[in-house]
Amino acid sequence: MMRAVVADTLNPAVVITVYRTSQIAMLLEDRMNVTYSADVDVMRILLSDAPIAESSEEKPGVIFDYDAGGQVVGIEILNASQQVLNPRAIEYELLGVAPT
Repeated sequence: MMRAVVADTLNPAVVITVYRTSQIAMLLEDRMNVTYSADVDVMRILLSDAPIAESSEEKPGVIFDYDAGGQVVGIEILNASQQVLNPRAIEYELLGVAPT
């Protein structure tokens, strides 16, 4: 399960952070990939290498990609420099996961 914290009272909405919960830790096992392309100002969070079957713009500029089974496989944030506080800095934390 992914959780996104979005300040939707702003126009355009601003993505504060996106994180995964422990319920999908096994699903993602070393497959999560975050990229930011400054030339097109797009942040891409790839959760799985499964083919994208459907996409949905949940909020303006925030697109969720789903596989054939309806599972989220990616998130794309358009105009990322306007929606993410610092798209060039990625910070993450694994909660409740024993070190390997």
